Formats: sequence, structure tokens, C-alpha cells
Amino acid sequence: MSGRIVLSGGDAVLYEGIMHESAVVVNDGFIESIGHVSEITPSDTDTVIDCRDRFVCPGFIDLHNQGGDGYTVMDGSDEHIQGLCRAHAAHGTTGLLLTPAIEGNTFRTLLPKLARAVNSKTGGAAVLGIHAEGPFINTGRPGCMPSDGFSEPDVGLLDDILKAGCGTIVEMTIAPELPGSLDLILTLARENIVPSLGHTNATLDDVLRAIDCGAAHVTHLYNAMSGFNHREPGLAGAALYSPDLTVELIADGFHVHPWVLGFTVHTKGIARTCLVTDAMPPLGLSDGEHESLGRKVILENGRLSLAEDRSVLAGSVLTLDRAVANMINMVGFNISDAVAMASATPAAVLGLDHRKGRLEAGFDADIAVLDRRYEACLTIVGGDIVYDAVTGKG
Repeated sequence: MSGRIVLSGGDAVLYEGIMHESAVVVNDGFIESIGHVSEITPSDTDTVIDCRDRFVCPGFIDLHNQGGDGYTVMDGSDEHIQGLCRAHAAHGTTGLLLTPAIEGNTFRTLLPKLARAVNSKTGGAAVLGIHAEGPFINTGRPGCMPSDGFSEPDVGLLDDILKAGCGTIVEMTIAPELPGSLDLILTLARENIVPSLGHTNATLDDVLRAIDCGAAHVTHLYNAMSGFNHREPGLAGAALYSPDLTVELIADGFHVHPWVLGFTVHTKGIARTCLVTDAMPPLGLSDGEHESLGRKVILENGRLSLAEDRSVLAGSVLTLDRAVANMINMVGFNISDAVAMASATPAAVLGLDHRKGRLEAGFDADIAVLDRRYEACLTIVGGDIVYDAVTGKG
């Protein structure tokens, strides 16, 4: 969209709190200014959007995303990537990591396709990079990963994966207890790729060694990992206590109990906790049987599980606006803190906090406007409106 956009009269959700009756001015893909609505006089050429009774938020960044609206990251085509990016933009997500399972028979063709989507126009959320979920993960903690998504740590295989990703892999989930994994974590850290611990039976000692090698993040905390025990903290306990690790939470009410969500954030702090979706292709589809990551899954009342074993969660159908709403309504956080965990913290994990994740002059114009139910009604990516609930755009 050419010309300035003025988001007028809304409650701007800043990192420090709420600015009521604000005006957020977008120009040339950036946030030009933020102030009280009385301080800004739009010109005749400005597009003025009435945001009264709305929350104007920094756009959400999803570090863990595998699909939505029937589209899957495992397809790799423009149709599927653009489709899932539009699906999540309709819920306030302005940037995401495509998160494929790294299967031994497909990654060489899949990753180059995904790499082409990074920083390209999608018509929805921007693709900020690739989060490789595996393959150096523990078969004893599979979650819903495909059977071909596991490999023993191997420097040559890692090199092949990184080459196939064409420099766009920014995060990799790895189990630190596997023989040889520490060498891979060192390599990832040297390449400025976030080594994320997950799908693992790691002990505390395993985690501490991994931190010494550069591990910095934890994939979907509590799920598919060694749990907390008062005699052996495991990865969950280590992640709660260590200041060196940021964590992901799937705040759908199924993966982590609301009380544990609250306990985790109060322990880790807002600045070290990220809300993620771990969204799968059935997001937005009707209840029933679907396919996800090559497996049959059942969607019922917002809960996604393996058809073969309904006790096993198969990712989620969560959106980030719903995750923010859940942290407010189910757990009791204020909107500034809930939004920060979906924007500022993931931006910092990716090293993008100098230009994304906050409403600040000079930052990228990635903005989510929420209604009073915390549902996205307008999404702006790089200054372009990609979703508008009023006009039906997106």
C-alpha cells in the first residue's frame, strides 16, 4: 500500500504497558511514529484506520509452525507455504519459522523449496527462516514425528542439511544426550543457528554440557522431553532454572496445564518465554480425521491427537492470537506481557529484536490489531495489509 497508514484511536500495546487513544503511523514499511491521537494530524493522502476499542500490538512471531488451513510445510510448494502463511496472518502472526521434520529421504528436495520462501512475498506472514525439527533427536521421545525423522548425530549429515537449507536454517531441535550431539551443537552455535533442545531424554548433566557448547533454547517445553523430578531435574527442570535457556510454550490448554503455564512464566520471566503454536495442517479444519506429517490424526474440540493412540498429542491447531488470549484469560497475565511473549521474546531469540517484536519508531511495520476478545482483525506485514476482517482481505 502506497502512502502512510494511521492506526487511530486504539490502545497501543507497548512493551512497558498500554498507551490509550494512540496513533501509530506506518510509512514505507516502517513505524514512523507513535503518540497520542491528539498529537498526530493525518494528511489528505493518509489511509486512516479507526482502531477505537481495539488493541494495536506488535505482530506475532511463531518459532514453531508446520501448517494450517490444510496446508503443510512438508509439501514445500508455493501454494502450501503461501497458504499456511495466510492462515496464520489471519490470527496476527506477521513472521514465522517453517518447521519441517527432517526426514532422510526428502530433506534434500524439501529444504531448498522452503529456503526460497524466506524473505519472499507470501501474501501473509513473512517467512523468517527454517526451524529444523530433528533429525538428531531421541527415538524414545518421538511425539508425533514421522518414523524417518530420526538420525544418529553425524557431522557430514548436518553439513548436508545446512547446505540444503541454503543458509536459511536459523534453529535446529537436537537431543543433547545422543553420542556426538555436542559437536553438532558447537557447529550450530558457531554458524549462529539456535541449538534448541527437544525430543530428548537428557539428564541435567547432559543439558549443562549442551549449554556449555552453545545450546540456548528449548523446543515446546515439557512435551517430548525428560520431565522434572526432584532427584533428576531432566531438561524440564534444567530449563526452568537455567538463565541460559529460553523456552517455548504451547498455550492451548492441552499441552501444558494453565497453572504450569503460569508457574513457568513466573519462574523464567517474560523475556525468556516464547509462545508458539506448533500448528499442524488441520488448523482451521472441521473436527474429524485428517493427515499430518504423513500420519492419521484426530481433531476434536481443539485437541489434535494421533489416530492410532489418542493419548498422544499430534501438535496443535493453536493460533498465536488464541495463545495470547489464553495467557490472559486462563492464566491471568496482562495483555502487554502476553503479547511480549508472542512478539518481543521470539524476536530476541532470532536476534531480530533491533527491528521486530515491539511498537517502536524505526521498527518494521509488522502489526496485529486485536479486538476486545483478543482476536486478530487486522494484520500488517512490512507496511502492507495482508489481513482485514472487515473487508475480508486475506
